[in-house]
Amino acid sequence: RVGRGAELADSVKASAAHPLDLDRLEANDDNVFEQFRRGDTTGIFQFESGGMRRLLQEMKPDRLEDLIAANALFRPGPMDLIPDYNRRKHGAEPVPKVHEIVDRYTSETYGVMVYQEQVMQIVHGLGGIKLRDAYTLIKNISKKKYDKIEKERPKFVAGAQTQGLAKEKAEALFELILKFAGYGFNKSHSTGYAIVAYHTAYLKTYFPNQYMAAFLTFESQANKVSDWIPYLEDCRRTRFVDPLTRQTRKVGVEVRPPDINLSQSDFTVVFVDGEARTAANGHVRFGLRALKGVGDKAIAHAMEQRAKSGPFSGLYDFTERIPSGILNKTAMESLIKSGALDSLHSRQLRSAMLATVEGALVAGQKAAADKASGQNALFGGPSPAAKAAPVSATGPSLARADPWNEADTLAKEKEVLGFYVSSHPLDHWKPWYNAFATHTAAAVKTAAPDARVVVAAMVQSQRQITVKNGRSAGQKMGILTIEDPSGACECVMFSDCFAKYAHLAAAESVVFVLGRVDFARGDAQIVIDRLVPIEGLPLDGGKLRIFVDEQRLNGLAVSAMERIATLVRTHAPNASSPPTIEARRAAVGDAPPTFPVEIIIGTIDSVAMLAVDPKLKVVLVPDLLRSITKELGEGMVKLAGGVALDKVEKQDRPRWSKRRAGGDDDE
Repeated sequence: RVGRGAELADSVKASAAHPLDLDRLEANDDNVFEQFRRGDTTGIFQFESGGMRRLLQEMKPDRLEDLIAANALFRPGPMDLIPDYNRRKHGAEPVPKVHEIVDRYTSETYGVMVYQEQVMQIVHGLGGIKLRDAYTLIKNISKKKYDKIEKERPKFVAGAQTQGLAKEKAEALFELILKFAGYGFNKSHSTGYAIVAYHTAYLKTYFPNQYMAAFLTFESQANKVSDWIPYLEDCRRTRFVDPLTRQTRKVGVEVRPPDINLSQSDFTVVFVDGEARTAANGHVRFGLRALKGVGDKAIAHAMEQRAKSGPFSGLYDFTERIPSGILNKTAMESLIKSGALDSLHSRQLRSAMLATVEGALVAGQKAAADKASGQNALFGGPSPAAKAAPVSATGPSLARADPWNEADTLAKEKEVLGFYVSSHPLDHWKPWYNAFATHTAAAVKTAAPDARVVVAAMVQSQRQITVKNGRSAGQKMGILTIEDPSGACECVMFSDCFAKYAHLAAAESVVFVLGRVDFARGDAQIVIDRLVPIEGLPLDGGKLRIFVDEQRLNGLAVSAMERIATLVRTHAPNASSPPTIEARRAAVGDAPPTFPVEIIIGTIDSVAMLAVDPKLKVVLVPDLLRSITKELGEGMVKLAGGVALDKVEKQDRPRWSKRRAGGDDDE
């Protein structure tokens, strides 16, 4: 038995196809179809749009034929048939019986005529019309050549009657054919699309890091930054699936900032020392080619030097190993601002590296000159520049410079990358805004029309327009582009709103955006009702709902609950308040609003609500929610039942409401 097992293993090993040999695939892998059923189709050919994702989630495809049909159905005209297809597929509606020939040719699509080939087969098989003439009929239908269409009608009806179909039903079927044939899609085309889609989904399912690295490389070179940045958020949702157990190993393709010692010119998968080189491991590194101001020659020489002589040890080592004619000041500044040289010194020393650039480039030129002339450096002697400064393991010391604050660091990253990569201005506020936000910028695009949304975002740009007509003629309105880590979204501020909140809509402002989703211009926009500073309260009323997940806390739930209780009592207005609350009270000049507390505890087999004294209320401030999030994890605290603050006339509103409304001036 053991010998037979070894023999079989050797046979499999010898004959096994390469795992990326797509020709060997059979389109029956349920792990791959599960990706389609989730709508997790970023980077999947022909299946990326929001509408297509919704179709997949409703259709729940489990065979290649479903993907073929989805491609053909998702276009004007056939879209009306999608609900019929889905209901019949899932047994919620019977497949209608028309005639044996019709039923045979439409059985694959549950009685729905989806493809041109189906129409041709029915016209030929039931109506007795030659295939060549059936093809001509389809073309005439699509071109609306009614005189030629009507010539074929009596032929079809007569032929169908000879096959046992009543004249009235034959006439009705011909009318149905006229409707279907006008927009029927070619099945051979749809099949080709579906096969490519299945192959790409297979690669994404079993090689998520490698697939997304290739996908980001292509998208970053083919599109504007604003078009492909949302894919970074999609990376965070990509699942790693165990091919045998079908269990999710982990969630999220990690895309790390560029690193001169790890990155390639394109996005690539990197494994740290000692990490197993499997499809489940590794991370994606940002490609150096995406940096503004760094030429291909400089990148190529850096890759060559790294392969030849090992990683770079410091700023001076880098400038001395790259030819001075290729590496200039602009390229160096871009590398530093993007964070690509952080591994040489540190993120905190970016300002010092930038202040040292000119000296490092001069040292590099001197080293090259010495090497060319055979002097000094040929024998390993230190250069004059090295003698003038203390030498460390990474070369001469960096110039002294005040470190950049976080905002400046991120702004410079965006300057050369087009977006934030190591962090985002919103990250500092995440525990706070998670309690109020209903959507991300990306999620707005798939929200229902007129849905009310609260989005925490940074204003990317503002464009003012003068209203030309109507009661607001001559007044200003604003078009904003907002962004968060998930992507960007366009917003509209009509004149009344713009007059009140324009001061909060300046570029780089971080705010809560409250409004409704509008599709009047095609793509989703937010029609803004109000803007609120990110540190303010965008919602009023409701309860502070705290979730305690026993499994997530892994046996530490009791101690965490004790700390949460202390935090809640401390932030009650009648408690000894921490400085943050005192400062807030002083700022608003009056007592801020308070919120009752609701605590929900989840165990392995039950969920329970903890009884909390209804008189206990807390003041909501960012520090409280940060502390709770630190104890319980992200997403474990939410304001439930809150509503957008109403517009209150100045004489009726309490003093603190002005601040909560985002500094709304009545003048």
